[in-house]
Amino acid sequence: VKMNEKIEQQLDSIIDLIKTNKQNICAIGEIGLDHYFVKDKELYPLQKTIFDKMLLLAQDLELPVNLHTKGAEKIVFDTLPSYKIPNINIHWYSGPERFLKLGMDRGYYFSITPAISNSPVVKKVVLNVDKEHLLLESDGPVKYTGKISVPAIPKQKCPIE
Repeated sequence: VKMNEKIEQQLDSIIDLIKTNKQNICAIGEIGLDHYFVKDKELYPLQKTIFDKMLLLAQDLELPVNLHTKGAEKIVFDTLPSYKIPNINIHWYSGPERFLKLGMDRGYYFSITPAISNSPVVKKVVLNVDKEHLLLESDGPVKYTGKISVPAIPKQKCPIE
């Protein structure tokens, strides 16, 4: 999702690299759209172009995707039905609640991070997503409440049975 000024020139070689190494790749991601942290709206069309190319690649290679949707949830959810992708995970979802049911109905997964320990939005996701559609992730190494996140932390922080 994070973009640099050379991304357009690098995209074809990245796609070729993924195709060449498909046997060693279990998913494509983190890919997606960010209209929250990326404030320059002129970048949004390029983000969408890259997103569509990566979704097409995932479809062609029959690989799952891990998606970033921050601030662009509607566009992402409107885009996904155009592709046949085996499994879709919405990474660290914190968007509108209305997309949680839609995502579950479509068979998507939602992952949560150690932010559950201090984020009411993440707690709301846990309460509104069926356990069968909920994944835990560390999103590390990222600092949460002064500690570096490692895979064990989400399980410690997520009180679901």
